[in-house]
Amino acid sequence: MLRELRACSTDDRTLKDSLLFLTSVLRYHSGKPAIVLIDEYDAPVAKAADNGYYDEMVDFMRSFLLAGLKTNLDNLMFGILTGCLRITRESIFSGLNHLDCFDITTDHKYADTFGFTQGEVDTLLRDTGFWEKRDVLKTWYDGYRFGNLTEIYCPWSIMKYLRDLQDNPGSDPVAYWQNTSENALVKRLFPGTTVEMTQDIADFIEGGCLVKQLRVNPTYESLDSSPDNLWTLLYMSGYLTRASKERAEAQGLAPNPEDNKYPLVIPNREIRDIFRYEVSTWFRAAVSVAQENAFFAAFWQADAQAVQQELEAILLEKVGSQDLAKESPKSPRENFYHGLLIGFFLVAYPKTFSNLHAGTGQYDISVLDDADTASKRAAIVEIKRATSENEDLAVLAEKGLTQIRERKYDVRLLADPTVTTVLHWSIAFFKKSCEARAVLVRQPQDHSS
Repeated sequence: MLRELRACSTDDRTLKDSLLFLTSVLRYHSGKPAIVLIDEYDAPVAKAADNGYYDEMVDFMRSFLLAGLKTNLDNLMFGILTGCLRITRESIFSGLNHLDCFDITTDHKYADTFGFTQGEVDTLLRDTGFWEKRDVLKTWYDGYRFGNLTEIYCPWSIMKYLRDLQDNPGSDPVAYWQNTSENALVKRLFPGTTVEMTQDIADFIEGGCLVKQLRVNPTYESLDSSPDNLWTLLYMSGYLTRASKERAEAQGLAPNPEDNKYPLVIPNREIRDIFRYEVSTWFRAAVSVAQENAFFAAFWQADAQAVQQELEAILLEKVGSQDLAKESPKSPRENFYHGLLIGFFLVAYPKTFSNLHAGTGQYDISVLDDADTASKRAAIVEIKRATSENEDLAVLAEKGLTQIRERKYDVRLLADPTVTTVLHWSIAFFKKSCEARAVLVRQPQDHSS
């Protein structure tokens, strides 16, 4: 049997008993019962869900784990399994009734084992001679909150960066976690939910804290059933972490742990960069480079007709009618178009902000192009959505410009002497049609006058 396993030439029945067999071999060789460590036990189920053999994999994993972890008392001391999602409802563990489960939200007992503590990182920095990188590591890789602990670092990224520093002390930190296996399922869900949820994603990227309801025991088979499941997956996968009680209270948020509603934030710079990358990757796949270039060229030239044409082309080609029908309780009229434009701007301009207070109100979107630090460009964008086909989009777009002007949304931009170009944009939508209006408030040549 061992020869068959090594040669990868065994049958399904033998594979199901392979964990039982291997632990018996270890017991025979060492004279001691084995300790079984299984990392990412849920990864095969996720892969199967993506590739059409979900039921077969659940059946296999059930038999594999039952044989190796329950009917194996002579050969097994204990086993430890780690994974992204708890999949008890998949009935993989239906025969394993002696499991102790620990999660990252409420369990405190092993909270310090999910990553490196501050003390462990400090020891690593002293031993490697890179103590001066302490603040950099905290900014990039700290910030996770497990159980009652707040200073937990991503161990993979810490070890990768320290290795790079030993090879080259001048190495800059990067998002090492970008292409790890934990990201595969998130990448699958992102394209289907990005537009609908871009407003919240943008808030997270900007450092915001939002209350989201998490599903305690999601199943891989049901992850696509609701866009809200993405928040659970992002949390369980490490893209988001719980915010402190103090931060939630400071923002006036009302979490409700009894209803599984928690305040969530992006933990660190590494994950924020990954968020930006995933959003921009999806939007770049949805919109051609030619469309992107044409849109932004027209946008900064205040060419309303060209912007209108490009947006209508994107809506006709890439957006389904079912997307336009979706409404959000938070903003039932403009939410979809708001999210679409937020994602579009984030692709090219990381300093895109949404729903922030300025002047005497709260603008929809602000965009800052600071590629040229001596001559920055900025814009305020107001989004309107008609409630029926009888509503005049041109009038609605003009209303948006008036709102920007009267509420002085651009007051901070105009107070910054390095911002040499300031535009007001108002875009009114109805289904796949839109009307755009633009006003060039400040031009470079006007700045010196």
